Amino acid sequence: MKKIISKALLIFLLLFSLNVIPFTYVVANADSNENQTGNEKNQEILLNSIKFDVDFRTLFVGESFEIKVNFEPEDATNKELIWEVSNSSVVIIEDGKVTAVGVGEAIITAKSKENNDIKAECRVVVEPIKIKRITLNKNSLSLKLGEAYRLIATIEPNDATNKKVEWKSDNEKVVKVDGQGNVVALGIGKATIIAKSADEGLTASCIIDVKPPSFKDVEKKIVASIPTGVVINDTKIYKKIDKKKYIAKVKKSTNVRILDSNETWYKVKLPNGVEGWIERKYITVNIGPVLNDTLNNYELELYVNTKKFKSPTKYFIWVDIARQRTYVFSKDKYSNYKLEKNFVVATGRDVTPTIPGTYQLNGLRNKWIYFPQYETGVKYWVKIFSGYLFHSTLFAKDGVTPVNSNVGVKLSHGCIRMKEEDSYWVYKNIPSKTTIWIN
Repeated sequence: MKKIISKALLIFLLLFSLNVIPFTYVVANADSNENQTGNEKNQEILLNSIKFDVDFRTLFVGESFEIKVNFEPEDATNKELIWEVSNSSVVIIEDGKVTAVGVGEAIITAKSKENNDIKAECRVVVEPIKIKRITLNKNSLSLKLGEAYRLIATIEPNDATNKKVEWKSDNEKVVKVDGQGNVVALGIGKATIIAKSADEGLTASCIIDVKPPSFKDVEKKIVASIPTGVVINDTKIYKKIDKKKYIAKVKKSTNVRILDSNETWYKVKLPNGVEGWIERKYITVNIGPVLNDTLNNYELELYVNTKKFKSPTKYFIWVDIARQRTYVFSKDKYSNYKLEKNFVVATGRDVTPTIPGTYQLNGLRNKWIYFPQYETGVKYWVKIFSGYLFHSTLFAKDGVTPVNSNVGVKLSHGCIRMKEEDSYWVYKNIPSKTTIWIN
């Protein structure tokens, strides 16, 4: 019995082994094939080369185009690129889009991020947009002497690369022009203003006819600097500054004209015509006019000759407070005044004004005077009247060290300060009795 069971068990084991081993083998082969297919799918395809669709391009400033990139092979795994431009002032690039920003040449380069040796290049030449036409806002213009105007040049096309314009006058004695087209009439006559484009050399022109101003035109420009003030508290007006006898009582808010001044008093004229002295602490001085324009020679000569100013000497002097100028005229052989000197000066401050009026030099003059109360001195002074002088700017006691050399603004205690060389000229050349008109 036992033998029969042993044989049956042996046969069963034999049959089982025949079925299991082939099954196990097939499964093992299946796993192997599946792993092999996955490896093939994960294998990287390397990039061999790149090429642009264009290797040269011409643009105008402002234009753009797109560079197309061809990859070899097309199914390369890594197609990332690094873009470079050799001159960013000529072109700029963003994700393959090239835009021209300036005239010149540049090389566009794309490199493989994975391998910088793999690259492509395109040369780009950017050309300027040429000017085709230039025009002016005026072809002809009439100005009076001393007037100014701005000519405006228009360039076509509007997007031209170089819009620079050069300006020129064919007669600068009549009309002068600056680099922005601003013209000023300097003399009577005609002049042609030419605007020339820096690019292509195209031109446009304007003929300007300069005519003399009338006396009325000039007269409108003459501004009198009359010092005035307002009484700020009730007070008294005195005949003299000793306060021994007052002329009248003066109410607060009374307007006064200032006729003279010293450190503590103003000589004034009341609205009723009464003249006398009021202490400075009772008066607020009004700010006088300040003009930034200038009068040309023709205007100055036209005014003084039409007004028929007289002077016992060959010279006549006009102090223009509003413009901080002193004009010196001399008579020609026809007894007409011609402008000889035009000095920039510094007259009195509003609180210590230079007093307007017509005066004659009294003859007193010297090379130096020192004022201990101010610890300064002046050179080459000439007396106008009372304590009012023509003199140099301020110097220290040594007569050499400048203390205040400014002119062109109201600075003095009432005198007329001049540059040292200008005060020397007046000191040497202007004789006594010469008429001085301070306005």
